[in-house]
Amino acid sequence: MESSSWQESLNAVIDNWANQTARKIIISPDVDGITSACILNSIYEVEIIGIYTSVHLQMLGDYTREDAKNALWLDHDINKEGIRCIGQHLVQHKSSDTLPLRDPRSWNPNVWVGQSWEESFKGIGGRKRDKFPFGTAHFLWDLNNRNVDLTPAQLAVLAHADGTWFAADCYKANALIWKDLMFSDSSWIEKILSYRTQISSHQIHREFCADLEKIGYKSQSRSQKAKLLPDELKSMVGHQSLTIRLSSDANKYLQKIESGIQLISALIGSSPVIGTQAGLYVSGNRELLYPNRIKNFDELMVEEEIFSHAFTDFRSLSYTVGLDI
Repeated sequence: MESSSWQESLNAVIDNWANQTARKIIISPDVDGITSACILNSIYEVEIIGIYTSVHLQMLGDYTREDAKNALWLDHDINKEGIRCIGQHLVQHKSSDTLPLRDPRSWNPNVWVGQSWEESFKGIGGRKRDKFPFGTAHFLWDLNNRNVDLTPAQLAVLAHADGTWFAADCYKANALIWKDLMFSDSSWIEKILSYRTQISSHQIHREFCADLEKIGYKSQSRSQKAKLLPDELKSMVGHQSLTIRLSSDANKYLQKIESGIQLISALIGSSPVIGTQAGLYVSGNRELLYPNRIKNFDELMVEEEIFSHAFTDFRSLSYTVGLDI
């Protein structure tokens, strides 16, 4: 499998969507989702018409369910024919799973190589390939910026998105395997893998995290390993997701997303358009299941009509049902 083949298949997905639709996107509200939108906007100018939290969908302005179906769902993995998505969650229980509800005009690095729950979550001592250790933003960045010199600010954002610098630092063997699979000719990846020594970005990164916290991106990291970091690095983890719930105040939530876009787009250098008013709100139900109880995930997907899902750790499948669009 050549490292360039993933670029060809991902470009085909993006170009198909850009040439056949009005280039609207629905994003996740975390740092990786916003960063991904800013990077995609540098390839094709886009408009964000919705925010999906993996349970709740908030459309913006007057956009409808039909618009949601035609949009590209970015930093998401959706299981509904007709909906294109680009994400990096672990979605196969076994590598033989076909994901029958997933639209084929979608892309995910784990699906590209057949990485499954069955062969993942091997821990910090794992030496075989595990789940994709980077974010959606990173493979989007690589499409047009493989050998572009990162500014210190761009490096800080890419290092931060999805907690990538810290995950790659903790699980170095897996990061190097994926580097060889996808990014062997990319200059930027070396700076991510050696981020502890990239001192020129650290102060910008700390200021970036402080600004995220002011907006409302929670500071704590769930990782126990983060607590062991030296103080100068400890402030550069966490700050990935919003503390406010979408269901509590949609317009206030949207204002925080807009602030996040303004902050990240200024550092990345590309700013997507986003609506200013909350519109249609659609909610699903989140379910949890132990993966070792699954006999046939393809059958489960169809029976439960799973709209979106991810194997979030060795003991958890999180999935959403009942979201009507």
